[in-house]
Amino acid sequence: MSSDELVETAGILFINATLQKRGATSEDCNRRRSIDLPYQVSESIRKSLEKRLSSPFCVFLLYGSGGGGHKASVDAVSYLCEVKYPHWKVVALNVSELAGCEFGDRVYNFILQQDLAGVVGVLYSVAQTFGPLLSDKFTGRLKREWKNYPKPNVILSFVPFLNVSIIESAPYSKHITVMTDFTHTEAHPWLQDQRQTVFCGTSEAYEQAVTKGFAKSNLKLLSGMVVHPRFYPEFVSDDKMSLLDYLSVFGLDMSFPTFMIIFGAFPPYESTMRLISLLSLRGTTERSIRNDIIELNRAGFDQPFLEAMLKTMERVNVLCVCGKNKRLLESIRKKFLKDEGFLVHAIGFTHEIPLLMRMSELIISKPGPGVVAEALVSRKPLLLVAEERNLMEQERAVAAWVRRHGVGKVVGSLESASTVSYEEIMHLKENVERLPENRAVFEVVEELEKISKDIS
Repeated sequence: MSSDELVETAGILFINATLQKRGATSEDCNRRRSIDLPYQVSESIRKSLEKRLSSPFCVFLLYGSGGGGHKASVDAVSYLCEVKYPHWKVVALNVSELAGCEFGDRVYNFILQQDLAGVVGVLYSVAQTFGPLLSDKFTGRLKREWKNYPKPNVILSFVPFLNVSIIESAPYSKHITVMTDFTHTEAHPWLQDQRQTVFCGTSEAYEQAVTKGFAKSNLKLLSGMVVHPRFYPEFVSDDKMSLLDYLSVFGLDMSFPTFMIIFGAFPPYESTMRLISLLSLRGTTERSIRNDIIELNRAGFDQPFLEAMLKTMERVNVLCVCGKNKRLLESIRKKFLKDEGFLVHAIGFTHEIPLLMRMSELIISKPGPGVVAEALVSRKPLLLVAEERNLMEQERAVAAWVRRHGVGKVVGSLESASTVSYEEIMHLKENVERLPENRAVFEVVEELEKISKDIS
């Protein structure tokens, strides 16, 4: 079908809809394939339709490669746009790579895998110091890169640090920053330029923006953090297998609660292995663990604590998401595969986190904003391991928010994490159920729809 034929067909549909609103029957509409509109009106409709057919609404979604949270939020919005508005042109881009600063992200990811999150503060200090000095360089690189892509109507940034360069490089587009942290911090700066329109996932972030002088007309308070639609009941695919069936397929025991360990896309090796070792001892009889206690005591575990924990804690299943840490995945499978008294299933990088969370009674994680938001949308309580030496600045606000709302237990050591009781979990679950619904991803796409209508 040619462009003229498309315009004509769209015009006929528009005219028929107009006639029906005025009381005409479908038969009348079929007999009358045109309507006498003033020339200026019909020409305006034609130009509008031609524009929309030749230049679809274009959105850039920008993410960074440090951690996995930024990309997860981009995937969430991109997925919903594709479902609801397949005629839009939605382009997801790694802006760290385009701006030439991906090396810092690689260092960040390496540090996380080595259990050295406490060193990240130094990396942030370097970024704060040199970021402004390199801003013009980043802007220039982005300007050159944009020539390889269609001109976007809207640019959604899901990254901190780079927003000044992003705005300067594409002044012809509308710029929206979607915060993927609970708050703005100096170490992880989001509120960088008054030209930003900022979507805030928490009231704390919104108040920070107001305090920094952002006009309220440039701010939107979302009902939570952006989470992929697949975490919501209406997007759960019809599956003949029940959650109990999946537990059985994974080799887990349905009679015990399932704990899911997820420390982000680049989980730390030592801490994760240590936590699983502790959880493996829950519910084991004193006779069978005497040698294990001696071995663990040599490894630095306190013997009285171990003996008390082993006698009182019920057994659990463990689902461990190893992300992109292949060494961790292989080690768990090798060490625990033959342990008949402990059921653990290790998974590498996967897109099935919504399913795994639905299978679990408790989500064990660090205070990462993405995982916390996903767990709460899934209506699962949290156990956050917030060791002071490894706690990043942007994670402190997350831990404080979880404590304040009573939806999770925040502990300072792996030993404390391993002793959580089922009664505690049930109490936390009640508080989770009382939370208002988070519809942030739908709200973001609704805002894009409004912009697309204003443009057309």
